[in-house]
Amino acid sequence: SMDITRELGEVIEVTNVSNGLLNAVNSTSLLDSSQTYATTAFVKGAGELFSKITQVSSNATLTTSSLGSLVNITTTGVVATLPLASTCPAGSSVTFVYLQATGTSSISAAGADTLLYGGGSSGASVSLPPGFGIQLVSDGVSSWISANQTLPVSFATLLAGNNTWTGTNTFNNTVSLSGSAINETQASSISGASTTNLGGVAGNYVFVGGAATTINSFGTAPAGIERTVFWNVTGTTLVLSGSLGLPGGANIVTTLGDTAIFRSEGGGNWRCISYQRINGLSPKAVFSASFLSGPLTYAALGGSITTVAHGLSQRPNFATACARCITAEGNYVAGDEISLPGIYEAWGGSTNSASGTTLQWDATNIRLIVPVGISQFAVANKDGSGVVTLTPANWSFYFRAWY
Repeated sequence: SMDITRELGEVIEVTNVSNGLLNAVNSTSLLDSSQTYATTAFVKGAGELFSKITQVSSNATLTTSSLGSLVNITTTGVVATLPLASTCPAGSSVTFVYLQATGTSSISAAGADTLLYGGGSSGASVSLPPGFGIQLVSDGVSSWISANQTLPVSFATLLAGNNTWTGTNTFNNTVSLSGSAINETQASSISGASTTNLGGVAGNYVFVGGAATTINSFGTAPAGIERTVFWNVTGTTLVLSGSLGLPGGANIVTTLGDTAIFRSEGGGNWRCISYQRINGLSPKAVFSASFLSGPLTYAALGGSITTVAHGLSQRPNFATACARCITAEGNYVAGDEISLPGIYEAWGGSTNSASGTTLQWDATNIRLIVPVGISQFAVANKDGSGVVTLTPANWSFYFRAWY
């Protein structure tokens, strides 16, 4: 009957399917021509699992039997050549790794095939440094395309366009710039301390301020890093030591507006390779800062004290009071200067009595103290021929100080 015929047909169909599955299981071909059943080997090669692991220790030309496999190159200098892409189904792949400690290995295309890999690069071969790998996929025509890789990217590729790196990045090759510049970042301002952590600031240019203090160290940082510092404080002392090299071989006391460049030598050691004073002097100069008052005048001298603030924030090492000639007098010409303390002055009508004038200074002021009884300044003629009493209108008076 029709029902019996239908049931017999279903039994025959199931039997055929069973035989097909058995044949598929027994097949060892990875790329059988059947589109009805997927063999176990084919599923492995399709990407779920590597079909096998191949150890390559010498130059080798791979065949289609290597498709889906992991090729571990175990010897430096080895060249592994892929099969022609046209002999491999589109989408089939081979994965290569080179896990040696030194040297390199190479993956080469066969014939006129091309390898397409990271950063838009292409060529007939690609080099694998230690610890790197690449998965190449056939397009079925003439190319192998990188689907997954750990390859070094050229510096030209890294630096092309606008790039921002975060965290700590180390480049082991020479970077050459042409028609472009490295723009450094200014870090947030920090306060000076006994250990001022220059290496920890997030930028190459930093303002160091806060209260005047003593700096003994800039902390630990990798050798070679550099920081440019703007001193936003007067009176901070940089202490010369084995871990802090300073120009002039002596401590440096900062002045607001000074700038300096420091370079780490590793292990907590830093060296100042440049220090520029705001006044243009080098830190090795005998005096690090100076003061010059505006022109002063005098009318009555006896018992007077002339006081001027010098603004140096500390006691000067040296100070002087001087008179500068404006109009010729006593053979002095305009521009000549003479020191006031120690000159001869009119004292009680005598022009030959030694002066009792005193110049005094502290951390704030300079004072010219003239005792009672002195009414005029009298000095020796420039040619030594006698004594001349200074006419106030012919002279300007100044204070100078240095530390």
